[in-house]
Amino acid sequence: MTPHSDECEETDNCVNCDAQRSTNNKHNHQTENQSDGNMAFPALSVMGGGGQVVRSRSKVNVNDPEDEQRSPYRHSIHIKNKDTVILNVGGQIFETYKNTLTRLKSCKLARESELRRYYRESKGDYFFDRDPQLFSVVLNYLRTNELHLPTYLCGPAVQREFDYWGIDEEDIERCCWQPYNTWKTQNKSLEKLEYDRKRSMTQQHLEKDRRSPRLWIRCKAIVWNFLQNPNTSLGAKIYAWISIIFVFLSIFSFCAETHPLFRVSKHEAFLQEYGTLYELFTFSSIHGPGNHTINQSNSSAVNTVVPKSETVVHPVLVIMDLVCVSFFTVEFLTRFIFCPRKCQFITALQNIIDFVAILPDYIEFFLKLCNPQGNDMPFMDFIFILRMLRLCRIFRLIRHVPGLWILLYTLKASFNELLLMFVFLLIGMVIFASLIHFAEPDSGYDNIPIGFWWSVITMTTVGYGDMNPTTASGYVIGSLCAISGLLMIAFTVPIIVSNFVLYYTHVQYGCIRHGRDKSKLLDITGDTDEEDGDDESLPEPRCQVEEVKVTVADEKDDKNSDENCQSRETDGNCNNLG
Repeated sequence: MTPHSDECEETDNCVNCDAQRSTNNKHNHQTENQSDGNMAFPALSVMGGGGQVVRSRSKVNVNDPEDEQRSPYRHSIHIKNKDTVILNVGGQIFETYKNTLTRLKSCKLARESELRRYYRESKGDYFFDRDPQLFSVVLNYLRTNELHLPTYLCGPAVQREFDYWGIDEEDIERCCWQPYNTWKTQNKSLEKLEYDRKRSMTQQHLEKDRRSPRLWIRCKAIVWNFLQNPNTSLGAKIYAWISIIFVFLSIFSFCAETHPLFRVSKHEAFLQEYGTLYELFTFSSIHGPGNHTINQSNSSAVNTVVPKSETVVHPVLVIMDLVCVSFFTVEFLTRFIFCPRKCQFITALQNIIDFVAILPDYIEFFLKLCNPQGNDMPFMDFIFILRMLRLCRIFRLIRHVPGLWILLYTLKASFNELLLMFVFLLIGMVIFASLIHFAEPDSGYDNIPIGFWWSVITMTTVGYGDMNPTTASGYVIGSLCAISGLLMIAFTVPIIVSNFVLYYTHVQYGCIRHGRDKSKLLDITGDTDEEDGDDESLPEPRCQVEEVKVTVADEKDDKNSDENCQSRETDGNCNNLG
């Protein structure tokens, strides 16, 4: 090619120079569109440190040293494109080396046959419709061999993505394991809560029984729902309040019969009208110590202060207790008859408590029939102990107050923590009782068992003051005993409180979600009714809504039949606790 002279630089009419410029422009244009050989697509800008990159790319000429100096990725320019792979995850681009993907054999990305299914020839990348944020965690794990989790990620989402990509959750680093393990433990606890709650409420097949072709099965489901779910109707709410009133009346009767104000002398004349009542339903007799019948004359001779052995419970309380027992008996039998699943009803803890609460009255009644006198019975002390079981009636409130049920379940679920607290208390009790016995032999601590009482009262920070040390060594021992009690409470009680808050919040969320789903179903039904009113010749929408209802109910039945019910399946039973 003919070189141009220096004079041509100042002119624009040189033919040779024009030809040279045209050739250079064409050559540069070809170079810009050339791939692999001289042009490189360097790794794109990383977003959030997870390999996420933007779509825009800056082209760099490999043969141009100036471009190589300007490029921030000049160290990777000479790497062939075949050594890297482009991954499109959820619309975000990731680029990494192929050997990075093969570092973990169990990972989905390490299998070439698996990757081919997601390859797109038109764009030259592998597309996965997954969460890009969690994929950045997986990719960084393959790069650094350390699995770290951001604190803002949700536990179920992390577990779901790990299962998809083939990552073992046990590979999570120690610094990130505690939040993830906390979620996992809470999730298992909530699943156990839902399973126990639904099993105790015997609601698994209620919806299925409502659609049964048999009339008796449908009636059982309706009556059971009326008895068990106060929020289903106004009548159910009224019945629930009546049941609560009877519970309080029963508790009042149990407590008031021990007060002198609610006891009357056996010699009161008006008691003769209730003689049969006392003979049949109580072991108290309205006759005097000599089994003589009281009359009008000796009633005036009764002193104002009468010994308790010479008094009987006021007949109003006796009648009140009989009415309460009758109500509880009828209610228990009705719930048993109309219960969808008898076996679950019998084994439910709440129903066992209800049965034990009414059992003492019937035992007393049958024993009274067998021995009308009742005074010479060898197991009278057992009868008085049996009466203490009436206290179980207060637990009937569990059915109507959700907090009580959650509280009892929290104590059951926190058995390990309670056992730890008991062991800690037992160790401290023995140690400090022994120390105070040898340090204060003349201050009332005559033996170690007496010191047990003092150490327990001190460790629980009650401190009645009936026993106290008087020497310097006793003060030191008492101080250490109180401090150890504070540590015991501080270590164990917050765990139990945390469990209670977790369970109570979960149940409240279940009730809110149940109301929301119920509103949505009512909205669908209302819209369908409006369409039916506009065109009576088209009954299809109503049929479709009925099919939707049946489908939803079937799905709930399928979910409820699984013992490993998910923690968010709170629909259908929250009314039992609300």
